[in-house]
Amino acid sequence: MVDVFISYPRRSRARVEPIKAKLDALGLDCFYDLEGIDGGAEFPAVIDRAVKAAKSVLGCWSPDAFTRPWVMQECRVAHARNVLVPVAIERFDNLAVPTEFFGINYLDLVAWDGSDTHEGWQRTLVNLSRLVDRELTTTTLRRGTEPKPSGSYSTSQSRVEILSDLRTTWATFPAKNNPAAVAAFLSRVRGIAPGSGLEFEAEFHLEELQRSEGEQRRAAAEARERDESASAVVGTWRGELHFPEQIFARKWTLSADGLFQSEDYELGFVEHGTWEHDRGEITISFKWGTIYRGRVSGQLFRGKIHTASTGGSFSMHRALASKVEVY
Repeated sequence: MVDVFISYPRRSRARVEPIKAKLDALGLDCFYDLEGIDGGAEFPAVIDRAVKAAKSVLGCWSPDAFTRPWVMQECRVAHARNVLVPVAIERFDNLAVPTEFFGINYLDLVAWDGSDTHEGWQRTLVNLSRLVDRELTTTTLRRGTEPKPSGSYSTSQSRVEILSDLRTTWATFPAKNNPAAVAAFLSRVRGIAPGSGLEFEAEFHLEELQRSEGEQRRAAAEARERDESASAVVGTWRGELHFPEQIFARKWTLSADGLFQSEDYELGFVEHGTWEHDRGEITISFKWGTIYRGRVSGQLFRGKIHTASTGGSFSMHRALASKVEVY
């Protein structure tokens, strides 16, 4: 189980990292969102699990934190669980504190410079000690000289040490953009320290990689669809324009560079315009405002006509035909 879940706005990361480093040095298993979800549309499931399972939640408050919905949501969950330890990392007006937290006392780390004797820091450790059920003082700093037992890591101290080694590995992990490598590392962490902050960090990172890969695949599929739509419409088409009172025979030519030409069989005049495609829909535009919109299906190109005064439909075919089905 995570000892301390650190809730903070992404812009304050530089201010929060020394706090996390101090807590790590005290042997606490900490978790905080390395990737940042300030602008996310949904609260990530891994963050939800972590904040609900953590022994304590260190809410790093600042004017920016109060505007971040996910920071406030994390603090809200922690407050409901009675595990919230709020600290001020930047100066703010007391009236800026959200109403639901207005009566909560927060600790002052605004001027904290990393000193172990800072009053705000000492009071922070006292509050965290009560929640993690451990006395936290400068004398509890992790020792690195004790011999590690052979075989499995069975003691809490050895678990802390190997988790520290894994954190060091993760900090400089060369394949963080490789989902398979991250998944392998996550599996190793779960085998040694299930439920740790590092597990949540690696799991969240892997989910973000997978989400990004999914978006890239969707974007590539959409690009292929657009290219296929463009290829399908390039060439010469023959057919009819249908208006409420008239039908016109036309020959269309659409070029790969987005240019459009329409030739009237009976009157002999030629019109020019441009065309573009978006998600399979073809739009042909003329400078005076007339627009044709339609889709290609096999050898048929059909759609609607939009003009300033009326509307109609068109039905074109790649091959000559005496009669073409109307859209």
